[in-house]
Amino acid sequence: MTEDAFGTAALRRAVSEAWLASPTRFREDANTEEDHARGYYRDRVVVELAQNAADAAAHAGVPGRLVLRLAPDEAGAWWLTAENSGAPLDAAGVASLASMRASAKLAPSGARPDAPAPGSGSGPTAERTSAVAGPGRVGRFGVGFAAVRSVADEIVVRSTLGGVEFSLERTREALDGLTRASGADRADADRLAAAVRERGAALPVLRLPFPADPLPTDRSPAAPADTVVSLRLRDDEAVQAVRHQLDELDDALLLALPALGEVVVDVAGAGEVRRLQDADARWTVLRDAGETPADLLTSLPVEQRHAGWSLLWALPHEPTAVPGLLHAPTPTDERLTFPALLIASFPLDPSRRHVLAGPVAQALAARAGEAYARLLARLAAQGAVDPSPSASEPDARPGSVLGIDPGHVPVRGGHVLGLVPTGLPASEVDARIRDVALDALRGTPMLAPVRENTAPTAHRDDQDEPDALRHLVAPRDAQVLAGEVGRDPDVLRVLGRWVPGLVDVPSPFLAVARSLGVQARDLADVLDELPAGMGPRSWREIYTVLAPHRGQPGVLDALGAVTVPLADGRTVRGARGTLLLTPDDQDPSTAGTAGKAGSPPFLALARSLGLRLVHPEAAHPLLERLGATVSSARTLLEEPAVKDHVLHLADEAADGDPLLGDLEDLGDVEPEPWTAVPLPGSEPDAPLPGTEGDVPAQVPSAVGQVLALVRAALDEGALPAELPFWLGELPLPTADGDLSPARECVLPGSWAAEHLDGLVPLVAQAEPSGAWSEDVLRAVGVQADVSVYRVADVLTPWARGTDLADDAADPADPQSWLAGWTDYLDFLAGLHGGGAYVGDLDGVADLDAVSDDAWPAFLARLAHDPDARAALLAPVRGQGSARVGDAPSYTAWWLRRHLGAPFAAQPGTVPFLADPPPAVRGLDAEVVRALGGVARLEDLDPADWSGYLAALPDVGTPLPLPASLAVWRGLGALAGRAPAAEVLDELPERLPGLRAGRATCVAAEDLAVATSAMWAQVRTVLPVAPGSAGEAARVGEALADLLDLPLLAPPGSVDVPLPDGEGSPQAVDPRVVGLVPDVPARWFEHDTLSVDGAEVDWWVCAGRDGVQVHAATTSGLARGLAAAAGRPDARHLLEVALLDPDAADELLAESAWDR
Repeated sequence: MTEDAFGTAALRRAVSEAWLASPTRFREDANTEEDHARGYYRDRVVVELAQNAADAAAHAGVPGRLVLRLAPDEAGAWWLTAENSGAPLDAAGVASLASMRASAKLAPSGARPDAPAPGSGSGPTAERTSAVAGPGRVGRFGVGFAAVRSVADEIVVRSTLGGVEFSLERTREALDGLTRASGADRADADRLAAAVRERGAALPVLRLPFPADPLPTDRSPAAPADTVVSLRLRDDEAVQAVRHQLDELDDALLLALPALGEVVVDVAGAGEVRRLQDADARWTVLRDAGETPADLLTSLPVEQRHAGWSLLWALPHEPTAVPGLLHAPTPTDERLTFPALLIASFPLDPSRRHVLAGPVAQALAARAGEAYARLLARLAAQGAVDPSPSASEPDARPGSVLGIDPGHVPVRGGHVLGLVPTGLPASEVDARIRDVALDALRGTPMLAPVRENTAPTAHRDDQDEPDALRHLVAPRDAQVLAGEVGRDPDVLRVLGRWVPGLVDVPSPFLAVARSLGVQARDLADVLDELPAGMGPRSWREIYTVLAPHRGQPGVLDALGAVTVPLADGRTVRGARGTLLLTPDDQDPSTAGTAGKAGSPPFLALARSLGLRLVHPEAAHPLLERLGATVSSARTLLEEPAVKDHVLHLADEAADGDPLLGDLEDLGDVEPEPWTAVPLPGSEPDAPLPGTEGDVPAQVPSAVGQVLALVRAALDEGALPAELPFWLGELPLPTADGDLSPARECVLPGSWAAEHLDGLVPLVAQAEPSGAWSEDVLRAVGVQADVSVYRVADVLTPWARGTDLADDAADPADPQSWLAGWTDYLDFLAGLHGGGAYVGDLDGVADLDAVSDDAWPAFLARLAHDPDARAALLAPVRGQGSARVGDAPSYTAWWLRRHLGAPFAAQPGTVPFLADPPPAVRGLDAEVVRALGGVARLEDLDPADWSGYLAALPDVGTPLPLPASLAVWRGLGALAGRAPAAEVLDELPERLPGLRAGRATCVAAEDLAVATSAMWAQVRTVLPVAPGSAGEAARVGEALADLLDLPLLAPPGSVDVPLPDGEGSPQAVDPRVVGLVPDVPARWFEHDTLSVDGAEVDWWVCAGRDGVQVHAATTSGLARGLAAAAGRPDARHLLEVALLDPDAADELLAESAWDR
């Protein structure tokens, strides 16, 4: 017989008597056990057994070891066995197991709960010892063991002191015996029996313990289990549930229960046995503990009023998913969004799944948030200061923050900010912890500045190098460089020497950083706050690291006002307007000496004019991208100071001054004295040939410097057309003893000197090379041949007659040098309207300077010179103009006026037009057409029509039909091209008219536009050119609008008057009808046909049943039928068929080739 070592009989008797006396108590106990087993603890049997093992080990003061086995017995029943070392099960523990809400181990008020209470027992149901020192005990109500009922009906707990069994079958037998006992009150027994029957298998098994055999004393040293819990699993569902719980065991269990040194999991059929141990070696841990203020404890139930609190944060070293649940110390249902495991002594509700809200939970959440901020700060400190543990740090032990290389801690994105929780809180507890943690992190030094930790080198300005000691900064004191440029480590490295608190935050964490108070700074603001006293090399280093980012949004704008050190010690904001030395002049020791183009005179000129030269040590290609100009001769010519210099010389020459004035207003440097520059072929001090009076006999050296600058620009590869136009204002000595702008001069002996008598020859021939060579003089504007000027971005004026050649005209604008340019713009405005953009226009210069007898040669030269020919032939199109078509170029416009265009391209080829002038004879047709030659009237420009029609003969003058037909076709073509755009400057007073086959010059008011020859039988008309009926109608309407004339109705219209007689209806031979579509099948025969008293051969009008054709002759019938069919061109075909209907098939076959 099994010894009852723990007095289970007394426990059963007390419970049985209570049930018998109150069946309601039985139901309460049964309901409570069922709630715990199937509700609160349904999935925690393995965790509860592990905590019992941890309690036993802690109470005994030995390393805890737990072996969990899941295996079937010989009968096939599956058993879960938990073997643990530590204090064995005792009588107090058994009493606790058999109770509902009473713990065998309750710390006295004010005592530290991590130490056993005096006289308390230990074992599976003793109060748990966990990673948190305090009230984080799962079994605080003595009900955690009820989890075994979720999977088993037979539970055996054995230790070296004794054993106890809980069995559904034995419980049912005990209840049956109790209700049948003879001494029991029958009414109470019957009520209890009924309650037992109602519950079936859901009986309170854990309330009735039965004795079981103890563990043998001769245990194997290899498995020294002090307590063994055996569960006979109820069914397959229970087996699967246990198997799942065993599979989910991980390091979190050991971290929550540090009294357990090892957990062994042995599942039959699962392969290798799993061992969980040394969790601290795989986790970075921060622990904290303290006392809860007494005034807060009063908010808790009495048995939860534990003065101590504790918490643990743990981060895995390997990239392992951390359970997003609060552990207290075992998992609850409170979800967390932290990437670390939190085990804390939060007070829990009876379900042990949710935190018990109140001031204690609030206070502990705040402690947890503050501790998390310290955890992140320590991780950051290890990477920024010294990864070795501090001897004075209490947490400096294996597994603690300061004892683990932070490189082993998997941080999201490799940055400490990856450990900051983001998104929405997952629970109220999570929200409270996060609020405190985030607030604490804002002031926690955790971000490493990017300031270089290097000593000054020879490549840096020693006076510029700041203290480079690295230190951590709090987010609220940190700043990041916004944009893609802020991701470049080189940019941060350089700027970090000058920007305090500048940190490198990867893009995925920028939002987190800003939420913690990190200030995002624009590059423009950062550059603006850099110290002005930085040396040139430091600025160059900044340009170097920023240059690769110039194409990114906002970078160029930010660099627009960057500080640029100048060679004279000044600094300016922004590179625009500064000059960069050429590569040959980058060395300041050689600047101004011989360069790649010999001695660069432009460098001395630039300095004398006070130009802003970038310090050679700061020069960088980025500055050119930002607006600085590389100081080659070509670019130096674009400098405003050089332009002002040339214009100043021009003003002095125009005022008749001896060019001895100073240039104080052109620079900060005292100007060089005016010295003689010898002309080609003369002695240095010799007077200019042909000079008289006060005209200076010497050329100022400033003019020579400009010409030398142009010489250098040409040597660099610049084209004359690329040089500034205002160089033509440079005063040069002429043969008449004066100084004239270069553009008003011609080279002696050149083609221009022979044909352009309106220009002034220079005083001497050009040199073969050097500053006074022909290519230099031509580049500054001296004429040697036909010249073409380009006017950029031309807009037609809103106000006519705008004078662009006045004194205020820009000398850099060629339009003031083109004769009649203002009138030409007015001409374009008349065609395209004011404000129309016509783009860049080229024009041949000096047209008003051509000698009278030189026009044939000039036009021939113009026709053969590629640039001049293009300037003549290029059409001008207005963008956004309602006018459709092209306007003539400026050159063509000017020459047409001079030559009296329009004129016939060939003598006698165009009626009423003059023959071509002698100067254009022999030119090719394209040039003649551009000059105003017309091959046919359809080619006549709209602007020329008014003048052409005004030159017609007087009213009543008979006109040749071929000439009149050419006029009618030309007008039709003009109207048909674009009726809305073609408007005559003046309406014509007379026009060629047609009546009865004769053409006469008729007053316009007596004419009407006719789309059919029918009307010419009764009145004088202006015919519309042949075409389809639809085309004739469109052109007729456009022509009537163009000439402001009435438009006569088409044949067959209801507006056509009826003939004076009805006529006799006749059928049209079907063979004739088949020749042309829509030919009427009937017509009306008249001996004599008249309309309004005027005799006619045919007439087409509208009748009651359609179009009616009236005719008095066969020829008239053919014309009427063709007009009615809309095919006036088929009249001859129809007449032949009417005369010989048998020939219709032959005529139809031949029409296959007709257009």
